[in-house]
Amino acid sequence: MAKCGSTYIDNAYSDICRIYEESFPAHYQHVWDVLSSIINLVPAQSKVLDVGSGTGRPVSEFFVNKGYGVTGVDLSTGMIELARRQVPDAKFIQSDMNKYAPPTMDYYDIIVASHSLYNLSVAKTFSMLLKFARWVKPGGVIVIGTSYRRKLIESDGFKFDHRGWAEGVSQDFLGYIFDDMSYGLEDAWSELISQAGFEILNIDKATFTRDFEDVEESDTQFYISARRIAENPLLGLNPLPESSQVEKEEIDTEAWSELYRRSNAEEVNKVVQLFETSTDSHKILCIAPRAHGNALQALHPDTEYVEIDIGNKTTAELESIEFPTGTFDGVILSWTLNRVTSLGPFLKRIIETATPNGNAKVVIIQAAPDNELICITKNAFHDLPGGPIAHHGVLLQQGEIALKRAGFTSIRYVECEDVISFGELDGEERIKTSVKLLSRLWRTNFEVQTQPADRLINAIKLQFNLYRLWRNIQSTCYPCG
Repeated sequence: MAKCGSTYIDNAYSDICRIYEESFPAHYQHVWDVLSSIINLVPAQSKVLDVGSGTGRPVSEFFVNKGYGVTGVDLSTGMIELARRQVPDAKFIQSDMNKYAPPTMDYYDIIVASHSLYNLSVAKTFSMLLKFARWVKPGGVIVIGTSYRRKLIESDGFKFDHRGWAEGVSQDFLGYIFDDMSYGLEDAWSELISQAGFEILNIDKATFTRDFEDVEESDTQFYISARRIAENPLLGLNPLPESSQVEKEEIDTEAWSELYRRSNAEEVNKVVQLFETSTDSHKILCIAPRAHGNALQALHPDTEYVEIDIGNKTTAELESIEFPTGTFDGVILSWTLNRVTSLGPFLKRIIETATPNGNAKVVIIQAAPDNELICITKNAFHDLPGGPIAHHGVLLQQGEIALKRAGFTSIRYVECEDVISFGELDGEERIKTSVKLLSRLWRTNFEVQTQPADRLINAIKLQFNLYRLWRNIQSTCYPCG
């Protein structure tokens, strides 16, 4: 039985909470020193989020004693009950951190995750950091506390990869075995936090010996403090590069069809909802992989769709399409901009197809920075030459600029989470099928000297055993007037 997952973690930490605090007495002073160094960076009586708040000590208690408003989030029933008794002036919420959402974005001045992210894969950790970037106010501060024991990890047969991460690690913690743990070196953490839209302020490092364990190696513990500097964290990779690579090869239409067939269709549903709010969306231009257009028509049959399947068009053919201006009530561009070279002129011509009646809508769909389909592929082929996958944040930013130039004044970004399910398959068959699909999506983008599946299978085993999360951003735009 795998020793991971929310139920196992809840039960384990509900038991561990009885001895947790007494096991780390030297740890407290280090945390207090770190937190004392950041409180002058935010206004007095700021709002604080303690992610993985545990017993409420030392983080929540520290800020409550300083007069801050504190919300703690933890999965463990036992930890939450103990925290409420020990720090009654803080608000504690029992929730999986992956599912928690604050009342509004830009809500907190400080977010602290003290030794609470080990049970996430690197991909999920990056997703969580992007959430922190949206939850913390511009200029606000996050503090990430973590540790590693390199010799112990590597003695168990696990290795730190080219990024400085060890994933899928099995570790004993206070009598419980936890599978699928992730550990990062200082530089690896700094890079990931920076890419999520933060400026590193300080790295406070210390070493501790766990007296309750018969292990010679000391714990390398460090806290990274960082300030949010990204204006829009959903675009990713701060600062954004000046341009994006172009994916010139034709796409595998059958692979994309299977992708949409296995999807929970949240992306398509959100697009449909946007157009259902308008009584004037009778004729829509959809430039997308064929499967996307088919899915839209199935969900919204009363609307006339003019579909351009990008799967059977080269980049040159795509850029040479001509449309009459002022024809469509809505325009949908799905996974299209990553295959266009002359982005500005192309966007201008496409946007001009929208009717000038003040009610037309334009929706641009590209990948979010933590899109796992892309992140897994890029990591698997990181050392190979060939055309890298496009930077979708740059594409969305260029789309926003083009829309503003065309007179669109209400532009917003909406994140949706598509789950690509392989639930009908078991074990190795599930892994084989998901690897085969992923290897076909960008198969012509890399000069692959070995079979793509050979490079992808370990990553899939780590992150896609049960399901795949495909994150997209929709840039939803409304014309002025």
